[in-house]
Amino acid sequence: MRKTKEDADKTKQAILEAALDVFLEKSYETATLNNIAKKANLTRGAIYWHFENKFDILKELTEMYLGSFLTKIDEEISKTDTSSICQIEALVKKYFDYFTSDKNIKKYKQIIEFKIGFTKDTSLIHNLLSEIKIKIINKTNNLILQGQTKGNIRTDLDAKFLAFAVINMILGFDRALMFNENIYDDFPSDYIVKNLIKLLKTP
Repeated sequence: MRKTKEDADKTKQAILEAALDVFLEKSYETATLNNIAKKANLTRGAIYWHFENKFDILKELTEMYLGSFLTKIDEEISKTDTSSICQIEALVKKYFDYFTSDKNIKKYKQIIEFKIGFTKDTSLIHNLLSEIKIKIINKTNNLILQGQTKGNIRTDLDAKFLAFAVINMILGFDRALMFNENIYDDFPSDYIVKNLIKLLKTP
């Protein structure tokens, strides 16, 4: 019987979720399509119907989790108070909400941090990750510039430096969470957001 689009979508999602588990368990380099097929209870043929190779799967995961994050940031900012400081706060909150709320996103982050090396394939992923990070920094930089012009964000430090500092502090807390899941007991996400924003405000 011919598969419906719904069946095909379910199969594709099963492959992606299985790949997350396999990449996390074995690392991207040592994982094989056979491993992924076995984990998903599918044949290699079913995988080839959706993906050319394991790099294609990793790229899809990256676009799914990080590409959609950029869209969610824009959506969050668009429905927030027009104040730059409020929009930056919304951006930071969305980061913590998005990357801590879904178990598959957590798995993806661990894979990117610890389970992929530097090969010809993965260099493309690293480049894509860098591009996404730059887009987030630039978006934050533009909001900071607007806030500096309006006088509600400090001007004694360069906007680009502030944007770089804020985003990398967020990434630092996020990375620390991978080593210590209890870090938010000491520093709840609301506390982190509140104090990051405090660093930006005009003294």
